[in-house]
Amino acid sequence: MRRRLSVILAGIMLMGSAAFAPVKADNDPEPTQITRLSSTSRKVRIGKKFEIKAYTELREFDEDCLVWSVSNAKVVKFEDRDRTGDDMDFIARKTGTANISCRIRGTDVKKTCKVKVIKGKVKARIAVDDRTMDVEKGDWEDIEARLVGGNYKNRKLTYKVSNKKIIRVRRGKVYGRRLGGAKITIRANADKKIKKVVYVRVERDD
Repeated sequence: MRRRLSVILAGIMLMGSAAFAPVKADNDPEPTQITRLSSTSRKVRIGKKFEIKAYTELREFDEDCLVWSVSNAKVVKFEDRDRTGDDMDFIARKTGTANISCRIRGTDVKKTCKVKVIKGKVKARIAVDDRTMDVEKGDWEDIEARLVGGNYKNRKLTYKVSNKKIIRVRRGKVYGRRLGGAKITIRANADKKIKKVVYVRVERDD
């Protein structure tokens, strides 16, 4: 009888402690793949700041699981002490090459961008942070295009859309109108031969 009573009391105490135990909030999932970086290779002038973004198979995830590293800190350095996130800022320090890697924490999964730091003037070109963009229907996204290099005083750009039913562009931003894909041809006003093509995919808003 005493043994049976002890078992019952132990069960009641266990249930009570479970009832008052704190509920753990759901954490953002961790990705298993890094699908791509915004750049696989690029040239940067000494002293310039630049950004690299990482993309995974998940749209929403724990960004702190992405860890960045630089192979040659004498050539390229981090802008600050932060080393985790889906995007990272760097500064070109001196001429040379360095590999910037983004890795999923605790795994061997990574992607690498080779950076060449150069000095002197750079031939005029249109630079974009990402040549392939994903835009949700009904949302605006910055194209972040700019004319770099050259001695042109006129740094303005012109945007031409391949399919205005799918996207529209205004003041350097793209708007997703309808699901599908389209491209944006960007030209420099100072020289129409200088151009860049950005591919845009409009997705459904989750």
